[in-house]
Amino acid sequence: EAWAAAAMLGDGAVIRLESAWLLKDRLNLSRGSLTVDLNGYPVIRSMKKTVENGEVMTVQSGATLNIIDSGSSRRTCSAFLGGSLQGGRSTSGGGILHVSGTLNMKGGTIFNGGTTDVGGGIHCDGGTVVLDGTLISDCWSNQARIYDNNAGGIAVRNNGKVTLENCPIRNCHANEKGGAIHQNSDNAELTLINTKINACTASDDEGGAIYIDGGTVTMKDCSLRNNRCLSDDGGAIYQYNGTLFCENVWFENNQAEDYVGAVCVATEDP
Repeated sequence: EAWAAAAMLGDGAVIRLESAWLLKDRLNLSRGSLTVDLNGYPVIRSMKKTVENGEVMTVQSGATLNIIDSGSSRRTCSAFLGGSLQGGRSTSGGGILHVSGTLNMKGGTIFNGGTTDVGGGIHCDGGTVVLDGTLISDCWSNQARIYDNNAGGIAVRNNGKVTLENCPIRNCHANEKGGAIHQNSDNAELTLINTKINACTASDDEGGAIYIDGGTVTMKDCSLRNNRCLSDDGGAIYQYNGTLFCENVWFENNQAEDYVGAVCVATEDP
């Protein structure tokens, strides 16, 4: 298999897609560094239901995965241009990507990932995630568990570090907290630069777009529009703990069922 062969080559190996890549099992990078060039094509793990290790890719501690997209103008999906990672369904967090090591992704799309745990798109589990120009769309954290279905798009945990620049996040949903992003770690760091979060929802708890419970969140030149908290507080952002810095951040048409359409800051969880 291409993945195993490239991993055996050691640091600097590159896999370049020439067609859609349909996966039966997840791709696991346990050591070294590897680059995947999507070249405008999708990597698809077509799952009918959530399963243990149902994500598309896993990056373990000490490993580095670089994802690029040299065919960004190619259309293989009606919803967006370029390459993508699609369709993972995991019960253990991270519908598309579970990252304990390092992930660098430039371009491409993370699409239609789901989990019954946290992080429908990405679970940054103590690792480092850097996205530049990557679209995150239609990911979800929902069903099965009574609680903790957080982070439709990205979950930041165990002191993880996440940076998003020029990255739209749209149509993501969490059954509980943080329709787009949920950060829950005292020393976690989330940096958003020129990132647009649109039409994300949290159904049964706070933070239609972002829920902050610890760590530092820095936002610059961002916009949050049309996000909704369907049954609680903070249509766009709910801050329960941690530190939030905002510079030139635009809020528009965000709604909460209870308190505050834009940013709700609480001293204790209702």
